[in-house]
Amino acid sequence: MRDKKREKTREVELTVPLKIARRKKPSWKWSEKAVKFLREFITKNFKGYEVKIAPEVSNYIWSRGNENPPRKIKVTVIPDEEDKTALVKLTESD
Repeated sequence: MRDKKREKTREVELTVPLKIARRKKPSWKWSEKAVKFLREFITKNFKGYEVKIAPEVSNYIWSRGNENPPRKIKVTVIPDEEDKTALVKLTESD
C-alpha cells in the first residue's frame, strides 16, 4: 500500500531563471519581483494548482537584499493531487 502512495507522489526539480524578473523593474524591487516571478513560473508548469512557496525559498531569495537576488535558483516542486497544491522547496545539493 505504501509503495503505491510513493509512486503517486512525484517531485519535480526545476531551475528557475530569476534574472528575467529583473527586466523593466527598478533595482530596489528585484527580490520582490523575483518571488512573484517564481510563483508565476511554477503556475505555468503546474496548471490548476495553488502554489505555496516554503519560507526557506523566500529567505534564500531575500538573503542578499532587495537589489541583488540570485540569477537562478534550483527548486523542488511537490504537487499534492488531493489538495491541488504545489509546494516549492529548495533543492538539496549534495
